[in-house]
Amino acid sequence: MLNSIKILCPGRKCGKCRKMIQKVEEAVHISGHEAKIEIIDTIDEMLNYRTWILPTLVINEKIVARKLSRNDVRKMNCLTVAATGTEEKIDEFKKCNILIIDGCTEDCGRKIMEMRGITDYRYLRLTDLGYEKGKTPTSQEIIQIVYEKAEVVY
Repeated sequence: MLNSIKILCPGRKCGKCRKMIQKVEEAVHISGHEAKIEIIDTIDEMLNYRTWILPTLVINEKIVARKLSRNDVRKMNCLTVAATGTEEKIDEFKKCNILIIDGCTEDCGRKIMEMRGITDYRYLRLTDLGYEKGKTPTSQEIIQIVYEKAEVVY
């Protein structure tokens, strides 16, 4: 299954953007999964995403995670940190109230947690809710249903 990874970074010139691109490419390689990595570097394209923080990592259009973060239900973190981060960053990650949302039965998020020895987390797989990655259209109704399920997972 091909994952969609988008990195929003203007011009790919700053060190943060280059570092994020490198880390994402490493994480994809380590995971062994196929992914289409796309660099979004024009203002017009970036305006399609509700973020002011650059660079921004968008994986499979994770809209629900942003809503959970905006409503202070969960803090959104980059799963790539768990996969490729330093021990210090991983220790910080372990202190979070973690909810992994996997979009398919490949369970990439859960596998990364296991690989790093992180056991204290909650888990939600979208296919268990009847949504099929790449086939279920994204709508406000589906986002709300997934949000409500994710909101109560503690």
